[in-house]
Amino acid sequence: MVEDNGDSRDFFAFALQHCGATVHVAGSVREALDTAARAAPDVVISDLSMPDAEGYALVRALGASGRRPSTVAVTAFPASYSRDRCLEAGFDAFLTKPVDPAELCDAVRKLLDSRERGAG
Repeated sequence: MVEDNGDSRDFFAFALQHCGATVHVAGSVREALDTAARAAPDVVISDLSMPDAEGYALVRALGASGRRPSTVAVTAFPASYSRDRCLEAGFDAFLTKPVDPAELCDAVRKLLDSRERGAG
């Protein structure tokens, strides 16, 4: 989970842990890339607007790293162009804040199921 706001980061981590996920958190794109290199996550959930770089830079860097996890963009800007831009940039899913915990868990489960079907 990549989110620069500590309260939001805690909320996302709690919600994901509650639905059975092992969660690594990062407060910046740079920290997320370091964490992803060590933890090799299956899914990365990222806020789009962060101080050091946008989530778009993160998804590009993850794509260039070889083993790309599934990615979920999270933003407070629900305009349809944001969703389209995220999907065109390489995100696999898009959620708007405030995020419903059940919707978050459902999005992650769908991405994991899709990965498993693709690997089999």
